[in-house]
Amino acid sequence: FLEDGEGFDFKSRFRLRLRLPNTEKRFRVTFASSPDEIELEDDASDDTTIERLEEADDNLTTALEYFFLDKKRHNMKFAVGATIRDSSLVGYGSTRYRYQVDVRRWTLRFVERLRWYTDDGWDARSELAFERPLFDHLFFRTTPSLTWKEKNDGFTYSWNTSLFHPLNKKSALEYQFNTYFDTEISGRLKQTTVRVNYRRQIWRQWLFMEIAPQLAWYEDRDFKTTAGIMVRLEIFMGRYGSSIYDTN
Repeated sequence: FLEDGEGFDFKSRFRLRLRLPNTEKRFRVTFASSPDEIELEDDASDDTTIERLEEADDNLTTALEYFFLDKKRHNMKFAVGATIRDSSLVGYGSTRYRYQVDVRRWTLRFVERLRWYTDDGWDARSELAFERPLFDHLFFRTTPSLTWKEKNDGFTYSWNTSLFHPLNKKSALEYQFNTYFDTEISGRLKQTTVRVNYRRQIWRQWLFMEIAPQLAWYEDRDFKTTAGIMVRLEIFMGRYGSSIYDTN
């Protein structure tokens, strides 16, 4: 990620899931670069803004996940695990509930996640996604979310909107408009980002590239226009690399 006035940031992310045999797909062991990465594949939004790059680094996370309920419309899982954060071992437990319903051409999806860390205490995230196809080839998604952390004062909330535009079987565009707020002082606006994300399958079925130029306006820079660009390579192995944009 390269941004005007900030220089170059590099971050690697990974996730490996192993379903345990003879458990009716209810248990799996996951290794990832952070606890959020464990949740990413199942949740609606992939929050790839600069805020992710500014978080404390988690070098390795491992968790045992148990799917208490796993239906097409709703599911619920529990997880216990540990992560290495700032060279210290931190334990955590989490639960996540997901419910989805179709209303005419709209799909509504509610996700509630509650976690507890041995060092930072509780945090919770509530997310509600509204999505639908537009015309013959576009897909629209808008997602308000609310996050609370015991270690912080107030709440943070965001409203992220994306329009997905497949170009062909191997490439697609995603147009994003994202806003982030903080209630610590009167619900102030912290950040607004406009991004165009070009994604292409560049080799076989498992190697993808993304190029995402953006304009951002930050509170701590007096909302002056700041240009940036993100370049990302993704490698998928197993059954998770089947589409350019998985909107299911």
